[in-house]
Amino acid sequence: MKPFTFEKKYSAFTLLELLIVMSIITTLLTMSLSSFGGLRNTIRMNEYLLNLEQDIRGVQRAAMLLEKDPKENWIYGLGIDFTKIGDGEGEYKMFKWCSRFSDYGDITTRSTLPNFIPPEHPSFVPLNLDGNGSLPISSAVEGDFPSGLCETELGGNPNTLYSLSGYAKPMSPPASVVTFPEGDARYVLFESVSGRTFFYDKDGKLLNYDSDGNPRSAVDIVHLTIQFKPLTGTGKPRRITIANLSGKIEIYTPND
Repeated sequence: MKPFTFEKKYSAFTLLELLIVMSIITTLLTMSLSSFGGLRNTIRMNEYLLNLEQDIRGVQRAAMLLEKDPKENWIYGLGIDFTKIGDGEGEYKMFKWCSRFSDYGDITTRSTLPNFIPPEHPSFVPLNLDGNGSLPISSAVEGDFPSGLCETELGGNPNTLYSLSGYAKPMSPPASVVTFPEGDARYVLFESVSGRTFFYDKDGKLLNYDSDGNPRSAVDIVHLTIQFKPLTGTGKPRRITIANLSGKIEIYTPND
């Protein structure tokens, strides 16, 4: 009778099986990291849009409740400069638009449009150097607005944009392509007291009105829309829109 012997049997994976398992793990890890990165970018973009919305609402509310310093000239309104928001840092600047008049009463302060002289007024000049009703963006020095009060009598420049202090520095969004899909609007102004919303192009020209100050037809009206398309991940574009006149703010954040 053959004696019983205990034989150890070892099981092992072949090299091909190991390679298959490793490739599966690598694929799953890559997919997880990609999904995590996309989720992180989505969260950051949503945070940026909410921060931007709060800043816009803050300026709009401040314009309607404006209390100018007794030393200041009449202030047409408060606004935001979005001309640099697509330069990678998501930068936008708040400003106040100071008139060259110490108080309400001149035609440019009483007009239905800020700093606008109606054609029927005796002082109307067809070829106004700054453009009738335009923002005085030339008052900015190297892209920055002067700070301080609108004190023309104390050396301040008349009809000037001054920086609006008291607001937090804008946070930077995730890397994205920033576009303005609805038109040329780059500046938004919230009129003092009324809070009416006006848009201006990169040169400070008033939009949505003709040279006589009449509103354009509904089909020609543009709103200020800023779109952010992430450079990484599969995130869809997000948009924030400020409506003409009403200043209503809408944020479009699709489900990724």
